[in-house]
Amino acid sequence: MAPPRVEYVLTEPGRLRVMEWLDEPTPATSIRRVRLEFLSRLYIARELGMPIADIVTHQREACLRERDRALAERECAASDIERLALDFKVSQFEAALQWIDRCAYFGEHT
Repeated sequence: MAPPRVEYVLTEPGRLRVMEWLDEPTPATSIRRVRLEFLSRLYIARELGMPIADIVTHQREACLRERDRALAERECAASDIERLALDFKVSQFEAALQWIDRCAYFGEHT
């Protein structure tokens, strides 16, 4: 026989913190954090019946800023190896931006 189930209830301060987190205007831009945190935001917003457009927009804008910063750094690269590393970084952001655009339709085809 299974042990009794424990149910947790979100407190009001906890609910407010979740809402702040979902509406984070400057989300993290490391590729790992985009994959984990951005996807988590989408999932939780969807579970709460909230629109995801702002979440997608904030993430897209943050990644665009970082991509543009890497492009500017690449222009001033002091060496070929630095330029190659920045090329890779730019490519990662461009791939992430394409993926983020697809995420705007999360849940529409399920």
